[in-house]
Amino acid sequence: MPTIRNVSDAMRLRMKSMLDMETGCWEWSGSRTPLGYGQMRFRGTRWLSHRASWVIHFGDIPKDDNHYQTMGVLHRCDNPACVNPEHLFLGDRKANSLDSVSKGRWGRRGCVGTEHGRAILDDDAVRRIRAGGESVTNLAKEYGVSKSAIQHILKRRSWAHVKDI
Repeated sequence: MPTIRNVSDAMRLRMKSMLDMETGCWEWSGSRTPLGYGQMRFRGTRWLSHRASWVIHFGDIPKDDNHYQTMGVLHRCDNPACVNPEHLFLGDRKANSLDSVSKGRWGRRGCVGTEHGRAILDDDAVRRIRAGGESVTNLAKEYGVSKSAIQHILKRRSWAHVKDI
């Protein structure tokens, strides 16, 4: 187990209180980004919780080979909410992209449908939108998306992979 470095007792208690150690992952139960990454105040600013976990357990995140940005903190478990330091590793942008592709998170042109981390709808909702005779405005309100999102679905510019039954 990595050692915890130069962190206040309050910060350690805060992180520990938000963890569920019943699974292999330590699930961040605090605030999350739309993509599911934990976020917190750390060192006076907003941090992604898995990056803060790296700093707490291993020290500062080094710069990448180009020396203009810090390395990425990647997940072996592919769980964006996990802050278990044993599930984290460092990688540059290329390593992050290759890791994403190897885990099947990217298709030819990116994630589609419910595989996308920010998807609001699912395949069944898309079928109901296409089958219904309601106005674009009403559909947008009912499903909590924009009118343009509904128009893209109806014209099959988005969710094109969904086949009507």
